Amino acid sequence: MSTNAPLFTAVLPDIDGILRARWRTEPTPSDHDWALLKTLHRGQICNGTVSKIVNFGVFVDIDGFTAMINIPELSWRPVDHPSEILTVGQKITAQILDVDMVRERVTLSLEALQEDPPGRVGTR
Repeated sequence: MSTNAPLFTAVLPDIDGILRARWRTEPTPSDHDWALLKTLHRGQICNGTVSKIVNFGVFVDIDGFTAMINIPELSWRPVDHPSEILTVGQKITAQILDVDMVRERVTLSLEALQEDPPGRVGTR
C-alpha cells in the first residue's frame, strides 16, 4: 500500500447512476509533467538530452518531460536535417522560447544561445 495521501480525481456517476468520488494514491505522468511545467518560463536556460530526431526538429527530454526544438531554432546557418547538428543521446543546453500550459508543450531554441553570425542583417 502506498504511503502517499490519496489524491481526489473526480466525481463521476457509476453504472447505477450514483455519483461517487474517484481517488488515486499514485501521481500520474501528467501530474509530473504539470509540476515541471509550472517551474519553467520563457527565456530560461535548461539542460536536456536529445531523445528523438525527426525531419522537422528534435525532441529533448528535460527531467522526464519531452520538449521540442523546431528546425529553424537549431542554428543560424541553414539546416537540411536536424541530424546534421545533433545526435540521439546528446546532452544539450537550450533556451526556452515558450511554455504552453494548456497544450502542455515546451518549445526550445539552440540558436538563441549562439552568437549572431557576422554580417547578419535583420531577423530571419
